[in-house]
Amino acid sequence: MISCWFFALKNLKRTNYQERLCVLLGYSMAEPPNADHNNHALAQTLTLKYMKLGYHHLIQHGLYLFFIPLLSAMLRAASLDPAASIRRLKSVAETLTLCNQNTSILISLATLLAFLATIYFLYKPCAVYMVDFSCYKPLKQDMCSNAEFLGYSRATGAFNARSIELQRKICERSGLGDETYLPPAVISEPPNPCMAEARLEAERVMFGALDDLFSKTGTRPQDVGILIINCSLFVPTPCLSSMVVRHYDMREDVKSFTLGGMGCSAGIISIDLTKHMLHRHPNTNVLVVSMENITLNWYWGNDISKLVLEWVGLQSCCLTRGP
Repeated sequence: MISCWFFALKNLKRTNYQERLCVLLGYSMAEPPNADHNNHALAQTLTLKYMKLGYHHLIQHGLYLFFIPLLSAMLRAASLDPAASIRRLKSVAETLTLCNQNTSILISLATLLAFLATIYFLYKPCAVYMVDFSCYKPLKQDMCSNAEFLGYSRATGAFNARSIELQRKICERSGLGDETYLPPAVISEPPNPCMAEARLEAERVMFGALDDLFSKTGTRPQDVGILIINCSLFVPTPCLSSMVVRHYDMREDVKSFTLGGMGCSAGIISIDLTKHMLHRHPNTNVLVVSMENITLNWYWGNDISKLVLEWVGLQSCCLTRGP
């Protein structure tokens, strides 16, 4: 049963990744490039991923998996032979009487049980609940259509015809519409990528989304005990979390983290860090901010492997241990 479930998940994920890759690169699903090699590598990666996931669930719920068969065996034995069950109960009673006579054995058993209970509660998985979330909505004047963006790219003079054509394909096939947004430093004429503009972009998206989130949840900034911000490409000094703590005048003992240079996986890493922090500090609220900064990270060159396009965006959420 479990093997069939893993096999179905593996095939589903494989199909989705193939379709997405072929659409972005412009290939047909009938004849993808290096199909055998790519499928084999993808299958190995997905198999390892779901083996790790299965091992994680096995360790996480190992205590239940151990006691359920034991309880089933005891119930089965009791139902098959009542007389034998009564004899076993008498044997257990005699053992308890012996333990009462020998205090050292009783103390050892109590210590062992206390130790096992402590290990269980220390490593018991905790539930994490999302109170609410908010996404940043840029200003109308920052809206940039695909045609306008390609016009800005041509105006820089930094891209050749091949790079412009690749950017056009990415805009068309990645699902980006004509109501996406770019920071003012990129769409101004001429473009003005500098540290001051990058910090201004960071402040606009962070404070805009967080103001909305605090309004939705009714949470005060002083009620936040843990602050986690991830931004892969922009890691200034003072850091982004310091900017938020100072702007909202958060309490002095707030635990703040800034994660950088981790790419798109930083969002998942932030949630995992939240889970571990709430396990250690259960009676607090966690604020998670996931963002990217474009002002200083628009690649001006003709290396095809570096032409990855990103637009303005931020998502923030408030998490807690209690329901």
